[in-house]
Amino acid sequence: MKKIYIGLIIFVVLVIFVLVLRPTDVKKNSKEVTFSKDLQTKYTNHSPKIGNSKKNTLVVFEDFKCPYCRILHNNVIKKLDSNIEIRYINMAFLGKDSIKGSRASHAVNIYAPERFSEFHDSLMNQQPENDETLWLTEKKIDNELDKLSLSKEKLKKIKDAYKSKDSKAWKYADKDKKISEKMHVSSSPTVYVNGHYVKEDSYSLKSFKKNIAEYMND
Repeated sequence: MKKIYIGLIIFVVLVIFVLVLRPTDVKKNSKEVTFSKDLQTKYTNHSPKIGNSKKNTLVVFEDFKCPYCRILHNNVIKKLDSNIEIRYINMAFLGKDSIKGSRASHAVNIYAPERFSEFHDSLMNQQPENDETLWLTEKKIDNELDKLSLSKEKLKKIKDAYKSKDSKAWKYADKDKKISEKMHVSSSPTVYVNGHYVKEDSYSLKSFKKNIAEYMND
């Protein structure tokens, strides 16, 4: 009888040990993390945001050079309801010029967050058709920045920040890449809703809403 009690005690202790030490990130087959509390409470505090919903958070892993990201952005993300806050993680993995776009978007968000949505939309739609060359140049970025309604002072701060190694814009762009690695995200676009990985790709608003419905808070 004593052996049974000892066995039960050991079992209970092991269960408690596992529950206490289990990670907040749930991984599946060493691919994308299927669920992460930290994604919206910790990892994306620095991220550019659109919307201010406290009920639902959608995190998009993207790259300005990704054609499917552009399609998702134009056909779905821009048309979502106001009950979703959108946060962006720029993977910057499609060529060495991708990181420049990431740094620039962070710089805009730091110094002129009210212009982020406009700049993000503009840069996303600068993609040339069927062209894999290094097109995301400083000249291209500066041209898009010049189109924003910004004071000369803010414009200078943004341009200096995305070109300066020691700036927050560089730091945040590097952080995005590290988060992508931590979440095992290797392709774009990848979407999470309230911490849940959305497995099915969808590029129409109707199918997208259907795919995220189970993760949405009322």
